Amino acid sequence: MTDGPHVKTALLTTAAVAVISLWASPSQALSCRDRLVVVGDSSARVAELCGDPTQIEQREIARSRSLRRVLPDGSVVYDTVTVTVVQEVWTYDFGPQRFMRRLVFEGGRLLGIETLGYGSAGHSPP
Repeated sequence: MTDGPHVKTALLTTAAVAVISLWASPSQALSCRDRLVVVGDSSARVAELCGDPTQIEQREIARSRSLRRVLPDGSVVYDTVTVTVVQEVWTYDFGPQRFMRRLVFEGGRLLGIETLGYGSAGHSPP
């Protein structure tokens, strides 16, 4: 069994590459000015690296959660709590040679990145 250490090294390397590729998958990362913007980044960092978006929208999202409470008499009560959260949606149009991207922020943090269709003429990458 002389291959033992080499096999372990190969497996660890493969696992590391898999984890890195999942962490920076296209749906969770965006390349701006040769730097990666990833989910969790602040809106200030994204603006610094990618410049001003082509469009900014605000939307309200209602989130509900059911809560179970046991009262002193042993009876169970179920309540639903709903909160409204404001999200900011930035759209970047990098021109006709690249896909447009939609970025969703909540509380100043990047929640998600969506790939759209090709951009339009007249827009150029930052």
